[in-house]
Amino acid sequence: MNSLVSPAYNKLWANPALQTRINEGIRLHRQSDAVIRVTDYAGKPLPGVKVVAAQHDSSFHFGANIFKLGDYADEQLNRDYEDAFCTLFNGATVPFYWRALEPEQGRPRWAEHSVPLARRRTGP
Repeated sequence: MNSLVSPAYNKLWANPALQTRINEGIRLHRQSDAVIRVTDYAGKPLPGVKVVAAQHDSSFHFGANIFKLGDYADEQLNRDYEDAFCTLFNGATVPFYWRALEPEQGRPRWAEHSVPLARRRTGP
């Protein structure tokens, strides 16, 4: 288990009953059987056709907003936040409020002629 997470939190996740419940939930809600019927344009079955199915992405994206990334005044806190976030999650959401990014049509704040976007600080 990771040292960035409290022992109590790690203990919750190590609970065999919880792991059983998670695995059962995956089996019930994220897996299923399928039947593939290959037919011609008229719907007539085509026997002997070889079908190959490949799963391209099996990753379950689990994340949260990443508002605080690089937003602490203390660099160690920034590193700790990033380490903890990357340990707990494999995805992130970012804020996107169009009105704040382009307050005047045709002049987005990231363009050369724009003013910088202020970041809010909510922590130490």
